Amino acid sequence: SSLETFRWAKKRGIRCVLDQTIGHCTSMNKIMLAEQTRYPEFFLGSYRPFTEMAIARQNEELALADDIVVGAESCAQTLVDNGCSRQKIRVVPYGFDETLFPNSRPLDGERRPPIRFLFVGAINPRKGIASLLHAFEAIPAAEATLTLVGRMEIPESTFARYRSRIVHVNSLPRREVVGYLLSADCFIFPSLFEGSALVLAEAIAAGLGIIQSAAAGLGVQCNRNGLVLQEINPSTIATAVRSLAAHPEQVLSWKEASWRMREERTWKRYRHAVRELIAA
Repeated sequence: SSLETFRWAKKRGIRCVLDQTIGHCTSMNKIMLAEQTRYPEFFLGSYRPFTEMAIARQNEELALADDIVVGAESCAQTLVDNGCSRQKIRVVPYGFDETLFPNSRPLDGERRPPIRFLFVGAINPRKGIASLLHAFEAIPAAEATLTLVGRMEIPESTFARYRSRIVHVNSLPRREVVGYLLSADCFIFPSLFEGSALVLAEAIAAGLGIIQSAAAGLGVQCNRNGLVLQEINPSTIATAVRSLAAHPEQVLSWKEASWRMREERTWKRYRHAVRELIAA
């Protein structure tokens, strides 16, 4: 959607900055077509890949941009993998809305299973929902619970198999989502493809530990506040969840680490970083 503007601006010597909020569409096509092969029952119809025309438009936007701003290194890598110059990419982590979250940390008592896991986002194949639901199907309810908050975008007949094990809450205003974040023990987000999910910053704002995919974006940092799964499948998710249930003291350690780093992830910090980039 920036292409015509960039063409006009480049002719006039105007600097062009592209805000690339998700990875390269060629990479997304590969990932989603593979996921459809693995779990076709989770798709509402067939995945519609980006066309060659759409890919060409994106590539021209990337080529014309003087600077490309992304939210995480995982997003940047998809651009580089598809021919974009790494030198023009700038990683500026996204933030959370400071007006929605408390400034004082909620009191935490000793944690014991079941560990309360929370997922927030569209409930669809791109978010790794097939592996997540398969994983929790095999995890005893006495060890962990899972609440999904978001719009249901998989067939009802598929979700029915997991309904007795999973709590689902439909999409909510952001202000109401905060309450779910504050009452959970650990945020879980096994997304297969993102730019950098805003909800990861919100999980940090709520002082939550995080289990996420590498593709989800910038949430877990240096394993201080959670775990990054390099491979997403039911086994890797179930192993991570059951390990946390077996060592509930880790929950408090992760939550404390997220709370300590929350000031690094505000929108105020993001705005400052973008202004510095433009001034450079």
